[in-house]
Amino acid sequence: MKPKDLKVAMNVMEGMQNAASKYGLDPHQAKVAGLLHNLGAPLKSAQMVEYLMPRERKLMARIPPKLFSRGYLIGPTSANLALENLDVRELAIFDAIRGHTGLIEDTNPLTRCLLIVAILFNNENDPENKRAALAKKFYFGGNLKEAEKALHGRKADDEKLSKSGRTRIRQVSKPGIF
Repeated sequence: MKPKDLKVAMNVMEGMQNAASKYGLDPHQAKVAGLLHNLGAPLKSAQMVEYLMPRERKLMARIPPKLFSRGYLIGPTSANLALENLDVRELAIFDAIRGHTGLIEDTNPLTRCLLIVAILFNNENDPENKRAALAKKFYFGGNLKEAEKALHGRKADDEKLSKSGRTRIRQVSKPGIF
């Protein structure tokens, strides 16, 4: 992992540790999910697609090719890398990492917090990102629902999904290891 990616992972891990007490998460799961959420960061989009095709056939079949981007695929890629190389077998951690990019609709609090924390720490140096600033205010104020609303301004991606006749993926089977 590059030093920049490791720094982001450490910041997200710290943010998830803070979220654990505030949102009633298991501290160990929050810490591990935060640390491993971008394990697939060194890979390019094409490499992620190639890596995921045999592992996540059902998921990959449901994603429009327009969304084969690092921003979405890093979640499933990182989750599978953690499972295969680090033997992370806690389903909650796997699901949180896999779903934290918003590609898979998930109501699990660990996933929702990881999604928000990852976005906040990836955009913290961007003063122009008003959505991230507003989300940060709500998130650290203990209002997860409002933080999510502030971040869900992904209209461009949602338009791509709707034009392809699809919506965010609701349920996709997990690898048979669990």
